[in-house]
Amino acid sequence: MITAHDKNRLFKEAKEKDVLVEKLLIKPYTPLQLFNVIFDKQLEQISKIDLNSTIKTTGNALLVEDNETNQIVVSQHLIKYGLNVDIANNGLEALNLVQKNSYDIIFMDIQMPIMDGFEASKKIRELGIKTPIIALSTAAMQKDKELTKEAGMDEHIVKPMDTAILETIIFKYLKTEVVTKQIKQNLDTHDYPEIYGIDLEELIDNLNLEETIVYNMLLTYAKNYTNFKQIIDEANLDDFEKNIHKLKGISGNLKIYNIYRLCIEIEKNKDNEKKPNLIKFLIDELEKVTNSIEENLKSKVKSKKLSTKSKEDIIKIVDNLVVDVSENNFIKSDIIDELEIELEEYIDKEYIQTMKNIFSTYDYEKLKDIFTDIKIKVLSHKNK
Repeated sequence: MITAHDKNRLFKEAKEKDVLVEKLLIKPYTPLQLFNVIFDKQLEQISKIDLNSTIKTTGNALLVEDNETNQIVVSQHLIKYGLNVDIANNGLEALNLVQKNSYDIIFMDIQMPIMDGFEASKKIRELGIKTPIIALSTAAMQKDKELTKEAGMDEHIVKPMDTAILETIIFKYLKTEVVTKQIKQNLDTHDYPEIYGIDLEELIDNLNLEETIVYNMLLTYAKNYTNFKQIIDEANLDDFEKNIHKLKGISGNLKIYNIYRLCIEIEKNKDNEKKPNLIKFLIDELEKVTNSIEENLKSKVKSKKLSTKSKEDIIKIVDNLVVDVSENNFIKSDIIDELEIELEEYIDKEYIQTMKNIFSTYDYEKLKDIFTDIKIKVLSHKNK
């Protein structure tokens, strides 16, 4: 029911006249309030059947996301509902893919190197493509949602994704059916390692991935953030904010809630006197989490291979990386991980860590200088 009258009086009169009012929309109302009223019932229905059933759909989805951990987390959610998923590492790759392929829905991260989600969405709309674009962002303010609308996006999902909200979006934009869940006959009792700040059982169940994959994801997280203090100490204000934002998103997707909430507090806090204490607490907590991951999970996955490449092979890898940074091509983190192993014989660990820190900030100008310097160091080193 839509009304401009007092809602309490209206409910009272409706009850007296034996009229059932399920939803009430007070005028004047915003488009968001109207959406919530329309879809709240559907969301409620989905939630009620979720214990024994789930929604299923078909079609092709494009996921635009630069972080590999987030790619795995989000794509697994989409695959679970029956979607085929293509992945673009940035807005430019997405722009190329939408011109080659037909997609039923696009999930677009906002902050990415080379081309961000705002620019990519605008360009997609300029091509006349009307595919629904769903913004993925850790920013939850109303102004952020308005910016995504202005860029041509249809909806805004806050990371880490709430499954109920994702289901509502799929329910709205795609043809969906309700199916009975397949209950796994799991006779084995899992004795998961205890990790500080992480509920492993909840994480593995939520991601629906093999344990080894989840363990490797967490070990990658630990490796990337072991030296986070050094990264933010060396960062300017813009890079600092980007690193906190990135840490927030990855931590949320991996259910590392203590780190996720601290990042939110740091982003919200404008008091320069309090912020240093929050940052110190974040670094302390992050150290506890990364140490706990390393101590409890390293023995459960295969250790990395030792360096096997010749000096010429390493030079070739570095040369390719110089070309990539010169052309602003996306560089996968596993290439940097591989290079790290190969460089151990040639370059000291501190310099390797500097390379990784700069890579994490997407500063391609500095990376080009680093890779050029690495090539000189490797060439001047004695042969293996």
